[in-house]
Amino acid sequence: MDEVVDDATNDVVGEAVNEVKDQVRNEGQNEGQIDVRNPAQNAVAGSAGKRESPFRVAGHACRPDCGACCIAPSISSPIPGMPDGKPAGVRCVQLGDDLRCAIFGQPERPACCSGLQPQMDMCGTERDEALAWLTQLEVQTRPRNDATAPTPTA
Repeated sequence: MDEVVDDATNDVVGEAVNEVKDQVRNEGQNEGQIDVRNPAQNAVAGSAGKRESPFRVAGHACRPDCGACCIAPSISSPIPGMPDGKPAGVRCVQLGDDLRCAIFGQPERPACCSGLQPQMDMCGTERDEALAWLTQLEVQTRPRNDATAPTPTA
């Protein structure tokens, strides 16, 4: 049952993130465009610390020393080292000490991680803002189980 709830949560979070991305893309011709550089040029074998994000969205790239998107949201997909995914608020085992993803650009990286790209609305101006926004999104999109759902009134 928990797996179904986690899948539903990830689906809802993914939809919310896609809505934000669509809004940003529609705001202007150059805003929200994704400039995907070659991930291989940033990858240094065995060193996640020497990579930078290959994604640049609306003049915004992953912030160094952040990792909020690898901590705040739940992930129901298997991750190397976390076969059952990860709960919200738990640091992903693939997040290095440098707060960079150790499996960035690798086929074993979950699709939900690849789809979550930096956006000013999500990332804010500092790490604490990103953690707060992602945590709030996680809470607001968490499916309710029967025990916690409000009882309809007649």
